[in-house]
Amino acid sequence: MITRSLPALLAATLLLAGASPGQEKLPSPEAPPQALPPAPVPDGPACAPDCHGPPRTVAVPRVHIVERQEATTLPELKLREEVVSRCPATTLEVGFREERRVVPDVELRPRVVEQCVTCYTTRPVKEVDPCTGKACIVHKPVPEVKTVKVTVYDRVPVERVVVVRVPVVKENPAELVVKRLVLDVNTVPAIRKTYEGIFLKDHVDVPPPAPVPPLPCLPSGCHK
Repeated sequence: MITRSLPALLAATLLLAGASPGQEKLPSPEAPPQALPPAPVPDGPACAPDCHGPPRTVAVPRVHIVERQEATTLPELKLREEVVSRCPATTLEVGFREERRVVPDVELRPRVVEQCVTCYTTRPVKEVDPCTGKACIVHKPVPEVKTVKVTVYDRVPVERVVVVRVPVVKENPAELVVKRLVLDVNTVPAIRKTYEGIFLKDHVDVPPPAPVPPLPCLPSGCHK
């Protein structure tokens, strides 16, 4: 029993000897850990300083079209008639003269003629009845001849006088003029225009580029 209680007594003695009235107590393991304060930001230039120069001027080539004028002449062609000779001549002219001529013709002439036709008319007729032997009146068609006037056309040959135009060739005195075409070549003043390309340089001001924002800095340093 004495041997088993020695370690427990030794541990209690050490705890009592290490504790003092002015010493603070250790925090309990159940307390949450305290947050670390943020790292201080160093004063000075940014991690990626902007180094841009002043605006500059750049020469840009450009082609200019220039018009050049020069006095010159142009050919002018004129076509005209020129009389070569004149001589008397006779011209032919077609005319017409009227002539009366007799031509045969056929003419239709009407005439009135009378024609007879037979017509039947129903009239009362006295007859003896064969059954009774007495006289009786019976209606029977009776033929009658009637005269009708009609118009008949006869073809009669006749002669007619007509006026016709006969062509006649007439000769008239005239003057024959012989002409020819002549081409005159002249010149007139004109302006000749030519176009030439000239290379010139235009000066253009190029502004500096926009500044690049600096990279964010980490507490341990700047990463490039």
